[in-house]
Amino acid sequence: MSRLLLLFLFLSASAKGAELPPFFTAAPAAYYTPVADTIPPVIECPPSDTVTAGPGLCEVQYDYMVNFSDDQPNPILIQINGLASGSFFQIGATVNSFLVTDLAGNTATCSFTVTVQHFKASPLQCEDQVKVYMDQNCMAELKAGQGLTPPFGCLDIYTVQIDKVAPFGNGPGLTLPFRKLTSTRFICTGSLIRPPGTAVSAM
Repeated sequence: MSRLLLLFLFLSASAKGAELPPFFTAAPAAYYTPVADTIPPVIECPPSDTVTAGPGLCEVQYDYMVNFSDDQPNPILIQINGLASGSFFQIGATVNSFLVTDLAGNTATCSFTVTVQHFKASPLQCEDQVKVYMDQNCMAELKAGQGLTPPFGCLDIYTVQIDKVAPFGNGPGLTLPFRKLTSTRFICTGSLIRPPGTAVSAM
């Protein structure tokens, strides 16, 4: 009886064993071994560019594109300096720098410069006469845009002066401190008149 039962179990195990994977299999032809990624990503900035602001403007809206790629998916691009594409760039030079990093930590950078120049009106023309109304304290602010005849550049580059010594137009001038003076200087002359009953005062 015991022998019959043992034989039955052996046969049953053998029959079911055909459905099971073998205990030992042949070794694979090659094993996958991860390789460290040492290849940096590739990034390309546009070339540096110089643009001119329009008449009376102190900034230019500027669009650009930065291209980047990597041999692995999902590199990350960030801007580390400058202004984003589509921003308004002020007169002067703006350096735009970018950094791209892949998932292994490899990096690459690029930079380019956007230079915005003044609109240069030559020769610069002044209005023949400018009427200024004083406030209750007999004071008034004369802005460059009131005395200039279009076209002219960014108003921030002009200095308004009042010539109080005859003959008028040849200086010396009294500089009004509400506009900053830059290295770029344009000169024209005109007359400042005041309505009756008011006084001219420079701040």
